Amino acid sequence: MEAIPDYEVRKHRTLSDILEDAKAASPIKVKRQPVKPLHPEQMYIKKHLMKMKSKQPLTNRKEIYKKILERWENLPPRKRVKYHLQYIKDWEDFVKANEEFLQNNPAKNKIRHEGKPPALPFAFQCFYNAKISKYKQKHPNGCR
Repeated sequence: MEAIPDYEVRKHRTLSDILEDAKAASPIKVKRQPVKPLHPEQMYIKKHLMKMKSKQPLTNRKEIYKKILERWENLPPRKRVKYHLQYIKDWEDFVKANEEFLQNNPAKNKIRHEGKPPALPFAFQCFYNAKISKYKQKHPNGCR
């Protein structure tokens, strides 16, 4: 076998090389958590947004959204049903996929704490508590 000259051997690895090797060597293949489905209004907006942009390219995004939402509000209920049924179907699929994901990835199934965390004391309150505790140690009977 012929020896490879030193100038042809790379002496360093690029970040992309390291990442490819790490992905190939990693035994853990984590799937992403399922994403909640779009609401019926959002589905309607997504479907009609490109059409409106192509018809009115100079109109800003805010005006386009207003027009699309106005159309949605004026849409007859029988046409809205299609979007609501699609949303219900997508939601059921999401719930099943999410339950399966949480069973396979227990670390992602964290319990959320209810309510707000306790408020931190102000600097003066910390100072006051420290002085009062020292005072009570020196004078256990009070200030008389």
